[in-house]
Amino acid sequence: MTGVKVRETIPDSMLEIADEVEVIDISIDALRERLKNGKIYSEDKIETALNNFFRVGNLTALRELTLREVANEVDEYLMEYKNEKHVEGLIGAQEKILVCVNLNFNAEYLIRRGYRISKMLKSPLYILYVRNQDISGDSNKVKKLTDLLQLCKKLEAECKVVTAKDPAGPIIKFAKENAITQIIIGQSARTRWHEILRGSIVRKIMRGTKYVDVLVVADPRE
Repeated sequence: MTGVKVRETIPDSMLEIADEVEVIDISIDALRERLKNGKIYSEDKIETALNNFFRVGNLTALRELTLREVANEVDEYLMEYKNEKHVEGLIGAQEKILVCVNLNFNAEYLIRRGYRISKMLKSPLYILYVRNQDISGDSNKVKKLTDLLQLCKKLEAECKVVTAKDPAGPIIKFAKENAITQIIIGQSARTRWHEILRGSIVRKIMRGTKYVDVLVVADPRE
C-alpha cells in the first residue's frame, strides 16, 4: 500500500489471539507534528520519514484501513451478542448493502446501482434473487441467472438464490441475519389493485425490518 517495507511489525496471529486491541487514533497533522518534534525518530531520520512513509497520502490510507478493521471487529462482536441475546433490530457499525433482483431486464441496472453505492460507502455488497419456482427447465431463465452470477462475481458481490412464493419473507430474513443497513429494490411491476389485494413488497419489508433504509429504484425505461 505504501511502497515502504515496514520492519516494526508483529505477527497477525497476535491480533487474533488478543483479548482486546486498543486503537489510539490521532489526526494525521498531529502525528506528523510529533515526528517533526523528534518524538518518534531521531533528528537525522525525520526528513526522510516525512517524505516517505509518513506522507499524508500513506497515513490517510493506513488510518482508513485501521478504522475499517475496527468496524469489522465491532460488527462481529455485535452479531455474536445479537445471536446470543436474541436482540432484534441490532445493526453493526458498518454499512451493508443488499440488492434484491429477479431475472427481469433491470437486474443488471439494480446491481450496478448497488455496486456504486457500496463502493462509495466502502461497504459489502449482497445480491438476493428470490424465485417463485424452479427454473432448471427454462433455458432462457437459466442463461439469465448464469449471467447474473457472473456479474456478481465480477463485482465481488455475494449472491444468494432462494425459492419462495412471497419474496418479502426471504428478504427480511436475509437482512436480519446479515445486519443489512440498506436494501435496494426495483419499482414494482404489480398493478395498484394487485398490491391492494396481496400487499406491497416494500411495505412488508419496511414493517419486517428495523433501522434499515429501503431504496426503491425507478424503472429506467420510464
